[in-house]
Amino acid sequence: MDVNNFVGEVFDAIDNMDADRFVMCLAADAVFRFGNGPAITGTEDIGRVIGQFFRRVKGMRHNVMETIGHGETIICKGKATYIKTDNSEVTVDFSNVWHMSPEGKIQVYLSFADLRKVFEA
Repeated sequence: MDVNNFVGEVFDAIDNMDADRFVMCLAADAVFRFGNGPAITGTEDIGRVIGQFFRRVKGMRHNVMETIGHGETIICKGKATYIKTDNSEVTVDFSNVWHMSPEGKIQVYLSFADLRKVFEA
């Protein structure tokens, strides 16, 4: 697997706010966790929650600044710019840790970013 291409594919789905395409990058029994939030298991539930998140913003774009692939783990970090519903933009740092399945899909997706400014009035 080409790690950089795979990371690009995942973030293209996210930046296009395409929950269906996003979950295609995940193993069927994947676990998704954002920060200290509860873990969500399975592509159906993950897709539903991600779709709800996408509806809370007008748009987003990720600038991946570093990617490290080591064994079955991919780590990426960068800047994410969110377009709020009032059309203002907020840019935050993010980092993700992905543990991959033997089939080359994300088995565990851990995402870290401080989104408080994205959702404050």
